[in-house]
Order: sequence, then structure tokens, then C-alpha cells
Amino acid sequence: MAPSFIWNYCSKTNHGNKIKCNICEKEFLFNKSTSTMMKHLQSLHKIDAPPNKNTLSRKRVNDNEDDNSVIPPKKALVAIESSASSSSVCLQNKSTSALQSASSLKFDSHQGPLNRCINNATSFAAGGWKHNQVTTALLQMIAIDNMPLSTPERAGFKMFVKKIQPLYRLPCEPTLTAAMTLKYEELSNKVKIELQQAESVCLTTDIWTHHHTMKSYLGLTAHYLKGVEMKTVELGAYHMEERKTIENLRSKLRKICNDWGLNDDKISTFVSDGGANIKGAIKSEFGSEKHISCIGHVINNIGQRLIEINITPSASESGNKVDDLPLNEEDIIDDSEILESDKTTQQTMLRDLLTKVKKIVTFFRHSERATTELLSLQSNLPESKRLKLIQEVKTRWNSCFEMINRFIVLADHVGKVLLQVKMDKSSKAKPPNMITGDELESLIEVRDILSPLWRVTQEVCAEKNVTLSKCIPLIASLRKKTENFKPDTLIGRQLQKKITQEIETKYGNIESVKLYACATLLDPRYKKCAFYSIRESARAITNVGDLVRIERNVASQATGSSAILDDDEVTTAIEAQVSSNDGNDDDDIWSYLDEAVNYSHSQADTDEAGGLPIQLRQ
Repeated sequence: MAPSFIWNYCSKTNHGNKIKCNICEKEFLFNKSTSTMMKHLQSLHKIDAPPNKNTLSRKRVNDNEDDNSVIPPKKALVAIESSASSSSVCLQNKSTSALQSASSLKFDSHQGPLNRCINNATSFAAGGWKHNQVTTALLQMIAIDNMPLSTPERAGFKMFVKKIQPLYRLPCEPTLTAAMTLKYEELSNKVKIELQQAESVCLTTDIWTHHHTMKSYLGLTAHYLKGVEMKTVELGAYHMEERKTIENLRSKLRKICNDWGLNDDKISTFVSDGGANIKGAIKSEFGSEKHISCIGHVINNIGQRLIEINITPSASESGNKVDDLPLNEEDIIDDSEILESDKTTQQTMLRDLLTKVKKIVTFFRHSERATTELLSLQSNLPESKRLKLIQEVKTRWNSCFEMINRFIVLADHVGKVLLQVKMDKSSKAKPPNMITGDELESLIEVRDILSPLWRVTQEVCAEKNVTLSKCIPLIASLRKKTENFKPDTLIGRQLQKKITQEIETKYGNIESVKLYACATLLDPRYKKCAFYSIRESARAITNVGDLVRIERNVASQATGSSAILDDDEVTTAIEAQVSSNDGNDDDDIWSYLDEAVNYSHSQADTDEAGGLPIQLRQ
């Protein structure tokens, strides 16, 4: 209970059983009752007690009984009972008019306790505003977390919801499925509107096979700008009932684009893996100039070839041999060539070394005692920082790099544990032999050579960042880092030679691809400093100038203006934009680009005539 209002005007004295009026300083006996002081304030100082809140609430309810803002208790309870007895939950508002009126009510701080209970109960009934909000949140949770539609029917989930809000009745799986369909149609219509309003859309596609059902699916994702924010929407995963031939993939992709209202003018680029089928379908249907091979797939295939793992064919190619490929099948990043090692040939020195390391890691992963001993040797570290060995995964080359790096870090502890287990005669498990000092030295060089490629893999695997403009700078840095490394072991020299060949094979002329070159040039972080070839940077400036001129001409025609830049003005303007560059991250992979930027700054005011550097006037 709140304290009496009289204490705003009175206070206790030091005598303990007396209180004093702060206005007139008159003292009164105090025996746990404030009625004497209340009469004193009313009669002498004309101060009345404030009205009671419950009295005000009852008065407001009585004054509004003629309105329809509050349902009479009997009608509300009848509506609640009738809705609770229904066999299924309906998301649409199909209840009685009295229930609709009550469900539209929200919490009012001036309502009495009974009215608040009635309104709270009716809002959680089928069709109530709180019921609809909670059900929508339930749909979002199932969709975002990829949970089964039967989740609300599970006993643990029911108990959890009942503890939170007993008034909410969980929908059954059929009702939730129907609600999910309605929500999908609502959201897909919004996405279609956004796609129509977008200036251009980039599409990425992939094919995969579900391991349990052995069914193939074609996934399509759209990337576009909404204002200055990049939006990514998964348009869907479509079941491929036919064989994954070029003709079938062409018709499937075209149908999906038509369903979403995407025409050829709206689609700027189409990204896929290196499968010959999906590449042929995209090039023949949308044009070879719009296709880009996914750099993440290419880098992964390069890493697998370096560590000599048999590369698994792309999902779009598996089980489908297609002979009638398009004529224009050559691609600047063609990772469709599957180079499988001959099983009859001997493994190379690098693969032999990696096999030894993998055997040791496998032993630790299967031996509880070895893992416990390894962790005990790190007892000086906090438990969260104690490390275990990492196993290699065949489909991801970077897992092999992480296995090597972790093994090198724990090499001393691993050797001690293997020796302890081997000397223990009671142990049934026979541990493998530890690698020698020379092999460990070679392994360290392998890690250092693969480190730039691992960093590139981390960069291109970003999900929320644009990576097209990064491709040329990353390949240039990767090439430079590999060339500058000086290996001492035979394995290191062989690996360095092999990675150099792979880079030249896959990305030897990446700077000549218009999309890559223009994207890099327009990125304020890189501009022309990332180019290896002066000629290709000049060609990129010309291409960007042509694009700017086309856009300005279209804009001038739309506005009726005759202000059109000529070729020299456009080239000079573009060159002025790319003549300066900002610094980059301190990451090791970007050090080559930092040096190029510093050199560009030192040469910015030399060898120029008319705003055009002499290196571009050839």
C-alpha cells in the first residue's frame, strides 16, 4: 500500500510518538493512525486527500457503459468460452462481433482489474491481436531457425509456452502450414515489388543433392540495392525432377526469373560454380558476358589440388554427361576441369607428409586418454583457451590448412603424449609415430606458403560484403606473396611452383574481364593501384568512361538537357577519380596493395600532362 499523503506535509519528531505539521509546526500524538492529521489539514489548511485511483477507474467504466469500448463481463466470458472450445486455431478474424470489439482493445492503465483480465484473455483468443502477433513470431522463428512445422506439437515446447502465457493456444501443424503459405505469399509479393524497383539485380545459383532423399534442388538468390542498403533474398530452392542437362537448366532458370518478374535488362550478372552444365545454361540463355564463376569455388578447387585431394565434381555435373555444350564455353575462371589423381601412381611427398599428420590427428580424435593428456599439458592456460587437434575435411581445403596450423602449434605436446602412450604397456591402442624434425620444418613451410591462399579464402567467403571488386586485388596480392616466399625444403619448392601455376591457369588474365576490372576501378579502396597490368587498367578506365557517358546521355535525354561530355572530358574525369587512393587494412594479404598505394601517392604529381598520366597515353 502506498504511504498516506499527509507525510507530504508532516514529519515525525524526535520524541517517537509525536508528529509535527510542517506548515504550522503544531505537534500531535501519533498512534499508527493518520486520521487526526488528515482532519487538521482539511479544517485548518484546506488540504483535501487526493481521490482514490480505483474510485476513478470504476467511475470511468460506469461513465462509458453506454459506449462499445468495454464489453460487459458476461458477453466477454461467453465469447472466450466459445473460442476456447473450437477444435482448431484460425489466424483470420472470424469470431463474433463482440469478440472482435474486445480483441481490438489494448491495455488501458485506467481500467479496473476485472476489465484488464477480460481484455487480456480475449486478446489471446483466436483472432485476437496478441494471438496474431505471437503466431506471426512463431512462424518467423520456424523459418529463420529452419525448425520443423511440427515444433508446436512437441511436449517440451508446449510446456514452455504454457509457462510463459497459459492463455495462448498453440496452432497445430496443418494450421501452421496454411499460415506459413499465406505468409510466404505476402512476403513474396513484397519482394517482387522491391525487385521491380531495383535498378539491377545480381543472381547466384547452385545445385545440390539432399543426401537422405537423393533429390536434386536448384537454389537461386537475388542481391540488389534498396537505397544504399544491400539486400539479399533467397528466392527459393526448386526441385529438379528432370536430368540436369543444359536445356533443362535453361528452361528452369528462365521460368524462375519470369515468376519473379526478372527480365534480361534487370539481371546484371549471374554467378554459379564451375559446372559445365550450369555455366552452359546461363551463357546460352542470358549471355556469356553476364556469367561469372564463383571465386569461392575456384579458390577451394585450387586449394584441393595443392594438397592433392581428389576434387568432387560439381553437383550440376554429377551423373550427367552432356556433350552438346555451347560454342562459347571458354571462361576466364573455368574450374570445371576435374583433375583426379591416378590411383595407381604413388602419392607425392606432400601428400605423404599430410597423411602422417592426419593419422596422428585421427588417433587423438579416437583416443580419450591421448586427448586428456594433451589438455593436461596445457593446464597453465584457462580452460577456454586449451586447444585440441583439428581434423581435415575432404570438401574444404582450408580445413587441411587449419589442421596443419594447429598441429604445428601443439607439436611439442603431441610428441610427449605419443611417447607416454607408447611407453605404457597396458594401453591397447598403438599410437602412430611422430613426424621427424625435417618433416616438421617442411610442414611449417607448407603452412607459410598456403597462408595467403587461406586468407583469400576467408575474404571471399564473406556473406554480407560485396566481393567482386576484391577479386583482382586479392589475386595480385596472392601472386606477389607466393613469388616473394623463399622456401628451403624440397616440398616447399614444389608447392610454391604448383601454386604459381594454378594462379596463372585460373586467373592469369582476370584483369581483362570487364566486370572484374570495372568493379575494382570503381571501388574507392583499390582503384587502379590493384592492377598488375598498366594496359588493362587503362582499358578499364575507358570502359568506365563509356558507361558514364551512356548514363549521362540517357539522363540528359530524359531531362531535355544537351549537356553531354565528350570522350576527353569523361576520360579526364575518371582519371581524376582514380588518381588517389586510401590505405587498406593491416592484414598481411593486403601488404602488397599498401605498397602499391604508397608508390601511387609518391608518383601522383609527376609525369602528367593535361590530367592524364603518361603511362596511360600510349
